[in-house]
Amino acid sequence: VSTRHLLAEWHRAMGQYKHAESLYTKCLAVMQSQEAEGFSDALTLHMQVLVGFADLNRNLCQYTEVTKVLEQTDQIILAAKEKGVEQSDSFRLAVAECRTSQAAFLVAKGDYDEAERLHRGALDLRRQVLGLDHFKVASWLSHLGHVALLKSDFKRSERLLTESMEMRISIFPNIHPAIAASLYLQGRLLHAAGR
Repeated sequence: VSTRHLLAEWHRAMGQYKHAESLYTKCLAVMQSQEAEGFSDALTLHMQVLVGFADLNRNLCQYTEVTKVLEQTDQIILAAKEKGVEQSDSFRLAVAECRTSQAAFLVAKGDYDEAERLHRGALDLRRQVLGLDHFKVASWLSHLGHVALLKSDFKRSERLLTESMEMRISIFPNIHPAIAASLYLQGRLLHAAGR
């Protein structure tokens, strides 16, 4: 299932949505069967597959399907709490990815306040697991800065985007795409703020 999931992610990233959908569907069929009970970290893997499938449906603008898949992630989170595995680092990172997927969906719908709340939750989980100075933390600061920009909260957006940029500069070489992404968002901020 892990290999199929990685292949599905690759096909989705390459825009090969039919192949990705087929692989996600196969992964979910296994994860929902008795066979999955023997997997170590089964709930984490199930969550990761669901999040990828939700993101695929968002890419395809199939928002009803996105909602259904994301509702299933909430059931996985409840199951993890019942089994006492919700505090494992791998599961908390999967929940952070889930919250980010949900936030991206909400941004697309224009619900910036709820998207911001979910991004903050994801950022908190990442900081707890990865520490304060990690490239994934920088990404979430950037996501929050983007939501603040969409809400026209330019001061907060600038603070978050600057913090993300500084972190990325300390981690990556100057030619890294993450730095280009930060520069792009900072440019959008300057344009929107009229500077």
